[in-house]
Amino acid sequence: IIAETLIKAMAAEVMGAPGTFANGQAVARKFLEEKVGFTPGSYVFENGSGLNDVNRFTARQLSQLLAYSYKDFEHGHELVSGLAIAGTQGTIHFRMRDTPAQRRLRAKTGTLRGVSALSGTVVRPSGEVVAFSILTQGYKTGASVIWKVQNALGAALASDGLWSPEGEVDVDTADAVSAAP
Repeated sequence: IIAETLIKAMAAEVMGAPGTFANGQAVARKFLEEKVGFTPGSYVFENGSGLNDVNRFTARQLSQLLAYSYKDFEHGHELVSGLAIAGTQGTIHFRMRDTPAQRRLRAKTGTLRGVSALSGTVVRPSGEVVAFSILTQGYKTGASVIWKVQNALGAALASDGLWSPEGEVDVDTADAVSAAP
């Protein structure tokens, strides 16, 4: 309900009252195409909440949006600060503990039946912040199996691929959550 309301509020703010879903979609599409650089027709945006199967974005597009948002001085901080932190806060507070991703990876999770997503930013050992998106669908097992794969990929990203569950690599995590882009 909140996400659908935000789409309508966005429409009212940009195009005038009353805010409609159709106008909200137009505002969002204009932003995605003109600011973020999505190719028109390369995605499907039919629902503001994402709680069904009508939207279609690629992992590359979600990463592109996250990278754009991270660098947006005016609004990026709010987006990034709202993401859960691996091993310490939010929906991934119990995930990636005792790996290089702990306190270095911020992400939004998404799980529906047979679908799991983990998208966000991670601080590499060099201090560089990179955006990522891992999208999985069509699996028949429980989500915990997919989460293990996502966790391993997150730890690999945070260690430049040097970490594996069998042999961890020591990565300095001091103040990683607030590292500069």
